Amino acid sequence: MYVFEDILERIENKKNDYRRYDFSQIENIALMTFFDLAQEFDNVEDFYNLCVAIPESFFNLDARLYLMDAKTNTLLLAATTKQGEQLHTPPPPEVKP
Repeated sequence: MYVFEDILERIENKKNDYRRYDFSQIENIALMTFFDLAQEFDNVEDFYNLCVAIPESFFNLDARLYLMDAKTNTLLLAATTKQGEQLHTPPPPEVKP
């Protein structure tokens, strides 16, 4: 368990990190939107869709989220912005873990 001073130190570290990141205004709004909405969803599939929806909505980027399947030790598509793409399929050959 952290003591209060440790928490304050972590906060200062994060403040410094964010200054170093030097996000643009739109990047900052995208992150705030992600963090706000991530707390609203109560199932993991909605969270996965949020992960790809943010880059599409804010930056007009197609996005795919691949997750490691622990049983097969392979990447599988969990969410995508592309209509008609089959979920739970491996990535194309050019995508490597």
